[in-house]
Parts: sequence; structure tokens; C-alpha cells
Amino acid sequence: MSWPADGLALWEELGRFPGRVAIVVGDPRPAYFLSDLAGVEPCRVGLRLADLTSPPSPLAVVELLKGQRVLVDLDVLFSPALSLDPVRFLREQSRAARGVVAVWPGKVVGGRATYSVEGRFDRYVSDLTDTLVIRSRSVHFPDETPFTIERIP
Repeated sequence: MSWPADGLALWEELGRFPGRVAIVVGDPRPAYFLSDLAGVEPCRVGLRLADLTSPPSPLAVVELLKGQRVLVDLDVLFSPALSLDPVRFLREQSRAARGVVAVWPGKVVGGRATYSVEGRFDRYVSDLTDTLVIRSRSVHFPDETPFTIERIP
């Protein structure tokens, strides 16, 4: 296959498997390519929550981001004030929106997602399941898929 067929297949796969989430690691451009392909505007989570005068409850965060399919600027989700498990939140969001692509602000290595560094208040570590890990790749022709996909069962 090639671009954009691979992107459309990714969205179709996310829609077929409720709760499966695609996490973009490193360069965020694949999220924007997929956003354009789906005809949706990326949701800047930090900006969406910054307008609030106090930290929202986990249910309020879900409600504020309801239906958003491409999520960027996720750092705010790691704030202890929100009492959220970011991976669980993304999975629930994906289930409700029939697929979510999220730009992960940390690292994913060996099926484990991390954020921040050991000893910090916002440190987060989670083993991933049923996740697509997307990493940007250089392309030379417009019909080449601009990312690779690692499937974590």
C-alpha cells in the first residue's frame, strides 16, 4: 500500500477495534497528516484545559474532549491535579470517538510508555496493550507513507 491508502487503513482499523489507540512518538507530523486525511482539526489539549479556573475532574476532562480524534499537547494530562491515567483516558477517548491518534509527549520503548524522569512529581510509566505506535519517517515521494507503525498486542 501507499499514502494515503495506509492512512485511511489506519483510521479504519481504529474504528473497527474500540479502545485501540494510535500514539505518535517523536516528530508529531504524522498526527497532522492523519488529521488532514480524516478532515478533523487537531485538539490542543493544553489550550482546551488552560481556560479553566480550577483543575477539572476526570469526568469533566472526558466531557471537554468528547469526540476529539486527534489530540496534541498532552502534557497537561500528566498533572497530578487532574487525577488521570493518561493511557486509560486515551483508550476511553478512542472507544467513544471510534479511534484516536495522540501525540505522546514522552517515550515509548519496548511496549512501555513513559513521561518525565524518575523522581519527578509528574513521572508516568504504563505498559501498552492494543496500541499502534507511530513514528515519523523520511519520504522522497508523495505516495510514500510518512510513518511506520508498530503494533503492540
